[in-house]
Amino acid sequence: MKISRRQASIAFVVLILLISLSFLRATLIFLYPVLACCLAYLFRQKLDRESALFLVGFLILAFLSSWISGGYFFNLAVSLYLILPVWIFLRARVTPSPGFAGQPLFDQCMNYFALILAVVNVSALIYSQFIVNTGISNYEDAFTGLYGHGGFGSHTLSLVNLGISVYFLDRKAYLKFAFFLLSGIMGFYGLGLLIFLASLGILYFSQILKYWKVLLVLLICGFIGFGFISLFNARNLDYIEKNIAQSLLIFESYDYQEEMQKSAEMKITEIPRFLTFLDGASQRVTASPKNALLGVAPGGYNSRTAFYLNGDFVQNEFLLQNFQIQTPAHTEDIFPLLNRELIQRPFNDGTRNQTFSSFVSVLLEYGLLAGGGFLLLFFLGIRRVARMYQGSGPANYIRFLGIYLFVLFLAQNYLEYPEVVFLFLLVVKLAEVDAANNNIPEE
Repeated sequence: MKISRRQASIAFVVLILLISLSFLRATLIFLYPVLACCLAYLFRQKLDRESALFLVGFLILAFLSSWISGGYFFNLAVSLYLILPVWIFLRARVTPSPGFAGQPLFDQCMNYFALILAVVNVSALIYSQFIVNTGISNYEDAFTGLYGHGGFGSHTLSLVNLGISVYFLDRKAYLKFAFFLLSGIMGFYGLGLLIFLASLGILYFSQILKYWKVLLVLLICGFIGFGFISLFNARNLDYIEKNIAQSLLIFESYDYQEEMQKSAEMKITEIPRFLTFLDGASQRVTASPKNALLGVAPGGYNSRTAFYLNGDFVQNEFLLQNFQIQTPAHTEDIFPLLNRELIQRPFNDGTRNQTFSSFVSVLLEYGLLAGGGFLLLFFLGIRRVARMYQGSGPANYIRFLGIYLFVLFLAQNYLEYPEVVFLFLLVVKLAEVDAANNNIPEE
């Protein structure tokens, strides 16, 4: 029996979902470029001339930045490995294929996505409530089950649940929306929840009259979610309240050098170090035209690559023993604010103190020319897919994913985490496959 391109695509998507939504996702960092290439073949993707020309220019500028900064070419190679495949996968356009005619690929794959994620959520609930020993483990990180503890654990599972919940909200499947929303809340990822709410607000509040029913459902679910957090982990609310209060301290008493000195002396910093990091990044980018235009060195500032290779932050023994690469900018601006010795001190850990931001890493490491173009074309790629539907079908949901990834990139280094960015871009490309193959006749 001959397997059609569509059948092969569905089977491959399910395989990716099984890997990405289970403890096997740790292999994604090695597999995802190959998986992206296979999908590009199945979806018949081709890189357009504009993207190809930019890619050549991007690589030239990235190499030039590394060379001028002191020859951090290994950092460059690792950084490109982490961020380029997802960019190319997104920018490569789907070309029509008669093999995709018939039942929409997007909705069918989203149903498989929801089914697999629901099973993972049930396993996470059982694990967190009946298996994990909260006296030994951190309860806030217990909502994992089949998803496993690797990487950010329950935090990335929370982001995936919250992101998928909007697919059902957009289709007015409110019970399914509530299930995935509450599953996302059970991850107790305060920053992720705030990012989710901000993304929904940007999407819907600009059209408040059109979506008043949706907003009413969101309000009701918000009260239910607040009740869930109060019931299962009231400390999480206190944690969020404390973070907001400490962030406001920057308007009362703040001095960059003073905060850096506190960190260097391993003292408790009341003002979130993320804000100090943003201040330092702004000073770094305006320090010289070279920093602004070409960056301080790809993979050498605050990216996941920089922390992989700095000889301190990762827990992998091979990396710790074989790589101790720090650019001057990383040593001066980033390392004092986030290192193992500092975060092991009480009250010095948490997302509020992490120097992570994909926007900052791309712009500061690659410069405004290459990095700015990279980010612009990335989000224009998502916008293009949404506009293909002219306001119908999944257009609204694809717009949400664009906003969601935008805010995630502002607050964390998720561009370099394939279990987040690759998974959501897979959804975007599935929508593009249907749009590109609209009205294509059967073979």
